[in-house]
Amino acid sequence: MEINKNKPRVDRGIFYSSLILLLLIIVPLSLYPESGSAVLSSILSYTTNQLGWVYLLFAVVVMGLLGYLALGPYGRIRFGDEAPEFSTFSWIGMIFTAGIGSSILYWAPQEWAYYYKAPPFGAEALSPQAAELAVGYGFFHWGLSAWAIFCIPSLPIAYQYFVKKRPFLRLSQACTETLGESHANGLVGKIIGIAVIFGILGGLGTTIGLGTPMVSALIGSIFDIEPGFGLNLVVMGIWVLMFSASVSLGLQKGIKRLSDANMVLALVFLGAILVVGPTAFIINSMLSGLGFMFDNFMHMSLWTDSVAGGGFPQSWTIFYWAWWVSWAPFVSIFIARISRGRTIRETIFTVVGFGSLGCWIYYAVLGNYGLHQQVFEGLEVTRILTEEGGAAAVLAVLSSLPFSTLAVVVYTILAFICLATSLDSAAYTLSAIATDNLEQHQDPALWHRIFWAFALAALPLTLILIGGGKEGSLKAIQTSSIVLALPLTCVLSLVIYNFFKVLKQPEKSVDILRISGLADADEEMRRGQSVVNS
Repeated sequence: MEINKNKPRVDRGIFYSSLILLLLIIVPLSLYPESGSAVLSSILSYTTNQLGWVYLLFAVVVMGLLGYLALGPYGRIRFGDEAPEFSTFSWIGMIFTAGIGSSILYWAPQEWAYYYKAPPFGAEALSPQAAELAVGYGFFHWGLSAWAIFCIPSLPIAYQYFVKKRPFLRLSQACTETLGESHANGLVGKIIGIAVIFGILGGLGTTIGLGTPMVSALIGSIFDIEPGFGLNLVVMGIWVLMFSASVSLGLQKGIKRLSDANMVLALVFLGAILVVGPTAFIINSMLSGLGFMFDNFMHMSLWTDSVAGGGFPQSWTIFYWAWWVSWAPFVSIFIARISRGRTIRETIFTVVGFGSLGCWIYYAVLGNYGLHQQVFEGLEVTRILTEEGGAAAVLAVLSSLPFSTLAVVVYTILAFICLATSLDSAAYTLSAIATDNLEQHQDPALWHRIFWAFALAALPLTLILIGGGKEGSLKAIQTSSIVLALPLTCVLSLVIYNFFKVLKQPEKSVDILRISGLADADEEMRRGQSVVNS
């Protein structure tokens, strides 16, 4: 019987090493939650205060490089010579839901309240200036820089997969020209793969760790159940079943359909709030916040508050940038996989442009509605946030809507779909990282994808346990993202360097011209020059 050498197979080195390291983290944290929480807190403090500048500079450099790629000659390079696999609507929806998950549903209604009661730049708390800062910083943290970090590693991965036809969806393959084939496919490549897996686990740990208590609070309000670790466990079990079923169906039947449903439901829900809520205030505050952000973009991007030492950039901007870095390998691999037939320019403008726009719409509607309730309607969101936590603040904002019961139900459904879409995308990506010989039209093994669906729930459940199942887990969750993102910043820098090295190699110029659709014109030019010379 002939063996199919091209059949996808599990890379046992990456798979078992990642599994062992995951257990080495989860078991001690579960057995000694108080000691583990203390250790994580000290690590978080050191990383943000001593190394936070690394994340700030990385985001600024990435923005500049993407601008060069989008507007320069390389922007016309196309990922493969086939037609796009997905419609533009589905492509945008899959990019957005994979990159954000339920996190935006947790933060959008109440993040402004953190900034409003403890504003940056020495502004007075609960003042009109604090309100403007609160709206602007929400747009900043969930806008251009975040999606730029997601976008830039997707370009070299897509180039290697669709143009150079390498049967791997891994960051290590995007370093081949710098590391060499033997290292990229050997021990160094496996170490990179393991680092990427743990970055994904850290990013997903943040999302699930924050999203689960919020959904538990929403379900508790609907069915009059007291939220707690038991309900968190039930919510997590439902999520695991949802994205296990979805990921088993693959990209076209599972992830794509969930993303499409999420996009339609979100647009209808946000549109309804805009219509029945304080429409003029939402629009005016949105414009003011965007204006503030664009006017102060570089200041906000590089601000460390080194003299006053207030800690705002360390607690928020550096945390977010590290979170985006920890998500970047997963999101970029997924974006690369679904971007066949797209150009570099098209990918950059879509990911950064529509990704930012989607987040801004959420923040403009939900955030400004909550701010309006605080300032003009007497809903003390900041007090609820301080005394009861973020999940309670989200519930309070939703409960103030004219159609409050329906709003809570729809919001709960949205949260389930959002996180299920992100997690099944992550399970697909994790299994792809630990798979060899994955051709363009193949998927990783079904059992492999379902395994990661369950494994993805383990770390965030441990972090929730450390925090008592409530908001106390935020410190542990922040630490997991920031610390695990540090080595990934080095890996992503290597990937970016290798990509520019490949693009600038003289022997690659003909391939680039052909892929970008310029080869025929170039050949005609050479023929014309030959005729003139003869």
